[in-house]
Amino acid sequence: MTAILNILAFLSLTAFLALLFEDELVQLLPVAASLLILTLYVLAFFRWLWLIDALCVVAILACAWGFWRRCGKDALRCFVRIVCSPRAVAVYLMLFLAWFLFRRTLISASDDLGCWALEAKSIWYYGGFAPRYQNAAVSYGNYFPGATLFRWWVCHLAPTFREGLLAVGSAWLFVILLAPILSCFRFGLVLSPVVAVLGGGFLLLLPGVYDYMTYLSISAEPLISAAFAGAWITLFSRNRRAGKAQLAAYGFLMMFFKATGILYAASILIFFCLVRKAADDSAGTDSLLTALRPAGTWLAALCAAIPTAVWVLYCVLMGRSSYFTVSTGAAGETVGTWNAYVLPYLRSFLAALVSVPAHNTHDGILDLPLVCLLLITVALGCAAVRLGRLPVRSGRWLGIYFAGMLIAFFAGLLLMHCFVFRETQYFEPENMILSCSRYGQPLSLGALLFLFQRYASGRPNWARRISLGVFFLLALSCTCLWTVYYRVVNNSGLVEQTLAARQYVAAKNEAFLSACDGAPVGRYLYVYGDSFELPGQERACLQFLSAPNSLVFFEADAEANDWDAQAAELDRLIAAVHPDGVFFTGLDADVSTGELKQNVLLPVTGER
Repeated sequence: MTAILNILAFLSLTAFLALLFEDELVQLLPVAASLLILTLYVLAFFRWLWLIDALCVVAILACAWGFWRRCGKDALRCFVRIVCSPRAVAVYLMLFLAWFLFRRTLISASDDLGCWALEAKSIWYYGGFAPRYQNAAVSYGNYFPGATLFRWWVCHLAPTFREGLLAVGSAWLFVILLAPILSCFRFGLVLSPVVAVLGGGFLLLLPGVYDYMTYLSISAEPLISAAFAGAWITLFSRNRRAGKAQLAAYGFLMMFFKATGILYAASILIFFCLVRKAADDSAGTDSLLTALRPAGTWLAALCAAIPTAVWVLYCVLMGRSSYFTVSTGAAGETVGTWNAYVLPYLRSFLAALVSVPAHNTHDGILDLPLVCLLLITVALGCAAVRLGRLPVRSGRWLGIYFAGMLIAFFAGLLLMHCFVFRETQYFEPENMILSCSRYGQPLSLGALLFLFQRYASGRPNWARRISLGVFFLLALSCTCLWTVYYRVVNNSGLVEQTLAARQYVAAKNEAFLSACDGAPVGRYLYVYGDSFELPGQERACLQFLSAPNSLVFFEADAEANDWDAQAAELDRLIAAVHPDGVFFTGLDADVSTGELKQNVLLPVTGER
């Protein structure tokens, strides 16, 4: 019942927006998704997400009244005509296909266990954002919650928390953001299933051309890619009533998915301000690019950035920590260690671009390095200008923009590795390419999706058919096919492996998990000796298993003679993270200055 109510409300909202803007339902899906995320965002502040079902009833009634006011006795007929159009049915089938493929997914990536899935699980149990000093993703507390809230909504469709729906939520949001591309194709209801299978397969395979992490993680980069491409598609499409709302929605979502999305949204705004007048002659008078006015665009951008600014302020007030606050503390140590960090990273980066397959799985038909894939993207862009799919002057400016963004991205990534990440495994090109392809995916995949839409638009002819075939061949031949098969199509082996790993972590930390079962939900400091091995993957898994509890880890040197210094460091950590209790394990009694109770959750008294 909950699923039917929520889906019907979302569908009614999208249909009413389509009626209001006199456009297709597929064009308004990104706008409806942004409104849904904004609504969940407001409710989550007060931990009122349980109200969403009541608001769904209100939304359905309001949309029904809106249809009646505008269409009169034909309201039902208008609603059915909008929601049952061939393109809308194709989108529904693609969403069903995504649910079918991802519904049994188990979270296994460290970033998901320690951040993306962990926060969604915390929001599920709290009914919103956690109280002060109790957010589950301790080191990533200020990560923007746009995608996480949508994933929560998809999980809310089931009566119990099912982590497979987190992956379904990511896939649904990816399809919704790219749904307007379907407007380029004309087909009837009979062909809708065929289009859904082809389109769903294309959207499944294309991200794997650059990065196989798409199939391992529910991270934000694919979603930023889709929003980035959607913004460009909207900007260069004809000026429609819904165009400005679409552009604002994409800009808001880019900024609200992850901090890097702010940079991509800002780059589009800068491009518009610099290029609009130069593009007037070639973009066409019907283009949204030429119809927008700078003053209104800046105002819309500022309005779209308000939720992002509110989140930053909220994180400061609620003590939600930042990964970069901790990591940049070591930046000063890198200065003067040029040979130790900068040169190895630079050599690894250059080798990664030219000698390692972009998706680093060696299971594609063509395992091309990243530089070759970027050159293919450039060639497709040049061909689009030559074939008239892009205006000459606008295409030239886009080429300059793409080159400038690539240079800025690679320079910024190297600086991050040298002064923030500082992880020595990236000295190897096989590991460096993972960073290049993953964090560069919004730019590379976004460019491919934008070019695909430009080729798909316009009158069908032989050039259009051949060019679209090139995109399908690129997705089929350069993606990591075996990874897609074993991670998505037939993931039973991965599920068994993930369950076995969780059982091992649970058995290893049975005392702590048992202690948490009888304790109030809160933040706990987990102190363990260096003889008690707890690597990063196991720590992330333990965080996810114990959620919504919030865990902070402290590794003590059990063989050190200066226990007083470690105790002082532990006191500073307690003062910084404000735990409700401390759990000791793997420590010998003789390293302490007194009796040390272990495998017991000791409460921390006093104010936070």
